[in-house]
Amino acid sequence: MVKFPLGGIMLLRESLEEIDDFRVKRCRKFELADIFLLVLFGLLSGIKDIEHIAEWAEEAEESIKGLVKFEFGPPSADTILRVFRNVNADKIEKVFIKWAHGIYEKVKIEPDRTIVAIDGKTMCGSNKVTGAKGIHIVSAWADELSLILGQVKTDEKSNEITAIPELLELIDIRGMIITIDAMGCQKKNLREN
Repeated sequence: MVKFPLGGIMLLRESLEEIDDFRVKRCRKFELADIFLLVLFGLLSGIKDIEHIAEWAEEAEESIKGLVKFEFGPPSADTILRVFRNVNADKIEKVFIKWAHGIYEKVKIEPDRTIVAIDGKTMCGSNKVTGAKGIHIVSAWADELSLILGQVKTDEKSNEITAIPELLELIDIRGMIITIDAMGCQKKNLREN
């Protein structure tokens, strides 16, 4: 397995700083990038909700100090929720895709040997939120990096066939070996390169 590059967090911070801050400038105590990073660190630590991430941040403040800058201490759960309620989700998705590609570019060794698996999955427990079907996501997984290069949510009345072309538009797959199940083997998904 390839190790995560040390500059990966800084590269992510730079990408997150591209998101427009919707908040009134004089009222900002926290940078958006720091709030996003805090939530990411909490999720990577196995915490599944914002209230517990805010509590964890209070306890872990010293250990995350070099990665996020909280001059006034970590943000409250209300602040974090307000940010996520108002930020453009499509912009966050684009930022993470850009970051994943930046990581890929830094660590790839043999581009002609990179295996990317494209597959769809229904998110566990999402049927409780959205109804009977649940949320279905099609992802491009770079195996040697253990990293998702991109993902697209399928439309409610659609399937993977319509989402795969959208996903392929998001990522640069030149020189990669792509694996896909039979459903994805459509003429419109074939490309030269």
